[in-house]
Amino acid sequence: MYEKEMKALSDYYVSLGYEAGRWHIGGEHPHLEECAVRLLAPLQSKRVLEIGYQAGGFAVPVIYALHGDGTFGYTGIDSGEYANSVDGNVIEGFLRKNNIASGKYKFNKGDAHVFLKKLDAGQFDLILVDHYKPLYPREFLTIIKRQLLSPQGYILFHDVLERASKAWVQCRNMCDMFGYSWEMDDNVPGGLAVVRKKSNHTRSQCFLKMAYAQTVILKTGAGMKLADVVAGVKRAIRNRMP
Repeated sequence: MYEKEMKALSDYYVSLGYEAGRWHIGGEHPHLEECAVRLLAPLQSKRVLEIGYQAGGFAVPVIYALHGDGTFGYTGIDSGEYANSVDGNVIEGFLRKNNIASGKYKFNKGDAHVFLKKLDAGQFDLILVDHYKPLYPREFLTIIKRQLLSPQGYILFHDVLERASKAWVQCRNMCDMFGYSWEMDDNVPGGLAVVRKKSNHTRSQCFLKMAYAQTVILKTGAGMKLADVVAGVKRAIRNRMP
């Protein structure tokens, strides 16, 4: 599935004179896209945010698969700092060349943290986090704080069994703190964590715990052991929550 689209995208980059290392599309494709499309299938709307679109290996197949759905929309943000990042205008050019209406997607360049803070609550049904791994917890906290995910939506964290394994430990603890469930999709190379909001977690609980999560991120960034910080945070929450 999606091999045809991936081949067409690769040929497009070659036609532009890009060397292979300039636009590498990893081995997680197309498994990552297949998972995303499967999760979105039963949802009433299909609004996607990708943090770290790089060379479009996820974006292009998903847009191909879902652009005919009237509820579909894709938003991507990338800093452009990775060696294999491709300018969003180039990816949009490929899509237009293949008759995919431009109103269905938007590729943005910039810092994800700044970009996320400008978005509206409940704006997305699926969010893929797949950029600089140490920043996963920061982006997750912003997603929670801004309430960017729709009630039935999903957050996907890629590479959690490999390069993002340390960041995922922190995100996993944040799931426990903020009332998110998660499961692992081992079919995606590198590991994919599929995260959802629990329906029985109240907003007041979420905001009280927000300050403690920020403390975790700041203190672990300062060199403190993650296990010690998380244990202290959990003790404080137990003491303060009714």
